[in-house]
Amino acid sequence: MIRALLLLWALPILLFGVWYGLSANDINFGTLMFSRELHDYIFTIYGNLLGIEPEAMPSFLLKAIITDSAIVLSFVAWRKRSVWWPSVSPYARPVFQKIYAPFQPFFARISRSLSSSPWSMKLAATWSIFAALFRRDKSASSIARSAATVESRSSQ
Repeated sequence: MIRALLLLWALPILLFGVWYGLSANDINFGTLMFSRELHDYIFTIYGNLLGIEPEAMPSFLLKAIITDSAIVLSFVAWRKRSVWWPSVSPYARPVFQKIYAPFQPFFARISRSLSSSPWSMKLAATWSIFAALFRRDKSASSIARSAATVESRSSQ
């Protein structure tokens, strides 16, 4: 599956890169496909559709290709982590410990308070933390906090 993903990712990028390189330098081999006129016409059409200058299109495409490549390669790295992580972990562990150290009291306080709570309160607190960190709608976190408060008061 990873090979198919890499093929479906790399093939269009390769084809576009070859076309762009040949047409931007007007190496057309006598065909219209690789001519500079078609190159300029295509970027004018895309620029007009997106409402930007045609000269800005190559930089936007490069940024999109870099972003997509980072996402695809992160999937591959995650799937193949059993291969590369054992050789990286001795070097990465001290770095992660330095990053984790300032937050350790906070995580310890959360785990201590959650370990003495009933499961429904743990669920509400976990949802509250998740909503506060990852959601734009902050009303969900206030609902979860109020549910946890009601649950804790009713269990006493």
